[in-house]
Amino acid sequence: MSIQHDRGKRHELRTAAALGLTRTGNTGRATADAAGRWLVVECKSRRVLPKWLLHGVAQAEASAGPSQLPVCVVHQEGQRAGRDLVVMTRDQFVAWHGELHPEADAAGAE
Repeated sequence: MSIQHDRGKRHELRTAAALGLTRTGNTGRATADAAGRWLVVECKSRRVLPKWLLHGVAQAEASAGPSQLPVCVVHQEGQRAGRDLVVMTRDQFVAWHGELHPEADAAGAE
């Protein structure tokens, strides 16, 4: 198993645990890396993220009031606005949505 594969697996496990999801892992099919009742996550890890993206998230955080969710919306020229990406930190996501628990997810699916 490659170091990059191990790093990706650890990222998926951390993300799933933090968001109260189940890691689905590499199934050989096109599936999400982690999923729950209402949330599906694809995990990507890079050694360095683009500075402009980090700056956009930081600007949103600096501008947000205590009851506002800071997000950075990224648009690709020539694409429909509905395909824009909404970027926020995982900590902000959890703070806004509250702690997610797998037990609650399983109970809600019944």
